[in-house]
Amino acid sequence: MHDLVGVITGASSGMGRAAALALAARGIKLVLLGRNQHRLEQVRNEIMQVHPGAEADIFVMDLSSLREVREVAARIVARYPRIDILLNNAGAILGKRQTTAEGFEQSLATNHLGPFLLTRLLLERLVQSPAGRIIQVSSVAHKYAAPDLGDFQMTRNYNPWIAYSNVKLYNIMFVHELDRRLKAQGLPVVVNAVHPGAVRTGFGAEAGWLSRAMLWLMQPFFISAAQGADTSVYLATDPAAGHISGQYLVNRQVASLQHPLLTLEFEGALWQLSEELTGGTFL
Repeated sequence: MHDLVGVITGASSGMGRAAALALAARGIKLVLLGRNQHRLEQVRNEIMQVHPGAEADIFVMDLSSLREVREVAARIVARYPRIDILLNNAGAILGKRQTTAEGFEQSLATNHLGPFLLTRLLLERLVQSPAGRIIQVSSVAHKYAAPDLGDFQMTRNYNPWIAYSNVKLYNIMFVHELDRRLKAQGLPVVVNAVHPGAVRTGFGAEAGWLSRAMLWLMQPFFISAAQGADTSVYLATDPAAGHISGQYLVNRQVASLQHPLLTLEFEGALWQLSEELTGGTFL
């Protein structure tokens, strides 16, 4: 695996950091993306100390800013002729409705539109890999989603947990539709969604005080960041996982999905709307 290149979003802490350490142990060259340069540098230094000879580039990028996603993706494409792994790990839950400088609801931009656009912009490099792999971190919270494409940005009756559940459902829908389109064109890239479990990280730091208190009380029952990253690392590196695509996995196992909106029609509509908002066709 020493010639492989892996891109990780949200790599400055938590599961992103754990995944980076695990991939570095396998000799994979890393491209670490995150909002905080100092923390990214700390992770890179830790990787170098634990795995001398490892290679890791860092790029500061706010995933909720489509402008920054485009700029950083262009720099990655210019530097790397091939990408083998894209781990869309970054995610967030907010305490109240906020909008980005580009006018998008923050949770939607961070958890769905940003990863959607980044994947589109890096896909050409992933296709250059003999076995490209895309892993999208989702959540069991998708079960509680109640999306309305007519009010996609939740301008009415905003609820942070419903907003988060919605985007985690969108993650799975994105994987389904992307898998269908990749297969239709015969492209050698697999794509899957993952529920990492209840993980003991800094997740929820931007949520409201009640949500933060609940998450803090539940911390003793959560798994470690390394355990949470395990299925993502499995999908990124295990030869057997190269035959899995378009699935939702929990603990390395394909899991069933039962949300009533997981339909071809809704997934296609989400794809079209996501293309319109991010400005460009995708396959």
